[in-house]
Amino acid sequence: MRPALRTSLATSLVWLLAVSPSCAMYDDDDEVVELTKSTFKTEVKDSSEFWIVEFYAPWCGHCQKLAPEWIKAAKELKGVAKVGAVNCDDEQELAQKYGIKGFPTIKVFAEGEVKNYEEGRDAEAIVSYVKKQVGQGDGPTMSKLVLPLKYLETYSFLYLVDQLPKVMLITKGEKRAPSWFSTLAVKFKDGKTKKASFAYADAGVQEQALISERFKIDFDKSPRGMLLAAKTSPDGQGWYVSMKQVDEKSSVNLKLAQELINQVINDSVGEGDRIPLPAFPQPDKPRKVADTAYYQLTEDNLDTHCLANRKKSICIIALVAAAADEYQEQEVMIELSKKYRNDPIAFTFVNAADQAEFLASFGVTWEGTPRIVAVKSGKKKRFSVMDGSLDKLAITQFIDRILGGDAAFKPLKTNPELIPAYLQNMKDEF
Repeated sequence: MRPALRTSLATSLVWLLAVSPSCAMYDDDDEVVELTKSTFKTEVKDSSEFWIVEFYAPWCGHCQKLAPEWIKAAKELKGVAKVGAVNCDDEQELAQKYGIKGFPTIKVFAEGEVKNYEEGRDAEAIVSYVKKQVGQGDGPTMSKLVLPLKYLETYSFLYLVDQLPKVMLITKGEKRAPSWFSTLAVKFKDGKTKKASFAYADAGVQEQALISERFKIDFDKSPRGMLLAAKTSPDGQGWYVSMKQVDEKSSVNLKLAQELINQVINDSVGEGDRIPLPAFPQPDKPRKVADTAYYQLTEDNLDTHCLANRKKSICIIALVAAAADEYQEQEVMIELSKKYRNDPIAFTFVNAADQAEFLASFGVTWEGTPRIVAVKSGKKKRFSVMDGSLDKLAITQFIDRILGGDAAFKPLKTNPELIPAYLQNMKDEF
């Protein structure tokens, strides 16, 4: 062959390799959907189905090794989820859009979200993962749109969570919502906006069986359970309609349920078809718990926290010789402040070693032993001094006598005053 001809053939071969599309690794019989830029949005992004997608390159050795496992997984997941593949040599724009930097990369597309698949690369691991995510495995479902419902939470779901129509699927013996119900929840979500709220209950669980009893579901007549669509208001009023029969075919359920929910959303359900919602127990209202505080009294807060406290008419003062975090009775006083938090009692302390005038107002002197003084605020202030040890039981009995009206109080003849620390220092200097 002449050199010129050989050169021409070689050039042509290089040109053909450069312009020829790369070969796809999957065909129609593999149950793997080959995705392109033109089909990706309608097939995957706009779909309500669960997709797991491999981004690959035909020349990649790891991709070639994964291919038989991917095909096997796709066949096992038929009817459960969609398995796709993107040839990144041909679809470089898609690869760039989803940040593909290595092959193979596997991503999950579900409920408008995208996340990386980081589990095993064999068919068993892939199938197990997908089934768990769609609620058919032993693990938690991926769906964030379907609330697992308990009996004591039913009232909150119906009336308090939001003002959207409520959709409930109640089955028996199925621990997780079927995938078609999760798909249904996706169909009633527009971007980040939900058009309805969804919940699922398994009447095979004793607590959740109470929900089915309230709706009078007969599982002999409706073995696959019942789907309910309700419209409610925050005042505890509402009505519902039910789908006549949950079918064994997901496609049938999706169609009938969509029609029913749209009727509720559009308020086109006839008055005669509206069934009043049964009563469910309302959640306990949280009891307002009073704040607890244990204050060190100073010249600045003596009136606010003790002598003229409008919220707490009784002030318990611990006369101690150290700061709050240094004396042993501190824990007892803090514990008692919590115990009596809903009573009109303020718990305070004074570093009494240098406050002789303050102590004199109560007729006591500092002898190095902590003491307790109770002061009743008001126009005519009165006080009572506790005798004995400052253990928890003794202080508790003292406070209980005060609250019961059995403690003896004396008139407070002079208004107690605390000497500021800087004046104490000046007094020491002189």
